Amino acid sequence: MTRLHRALYRRDAGAVVGLARDPTRPADVLQLLGDGLAVALGARLDSVRPVVVECVAALRARGWEGDIELADQLDTLRGVGPTPLPQALAVDLEQLSEILEGDR
Repeated sequence: MTRLHRALYRRDAGAVVGLARDPTRPADVLQLLGDGLAVALGARLDSVRPVVVECVAALRARGWEGDIELADQLDTLRGVGPTPLPQALAVDLEQLSEILEGDR
């Protein structure tokens, strides 16, 4: 388990911010780092905002699957992006009915 995994598990916002600033961190941890920075934003650490801006820029530049969505989420959490609207979910009502009836 990496230091970043441990910091996320402990929900240690300060450690996540410190690891985000580490220039030796691997480039392939951006999504995990973004998840940690979302926790750090929730903890309202003053030092997190500039790090989040850098992470968002890196996610948008990299463009791997899920990067743009995570960048949008981080922007929303820091109050600079639009709040995404819930998306419709297609449901087979007959199958749902069968599942619900089977729970009785």
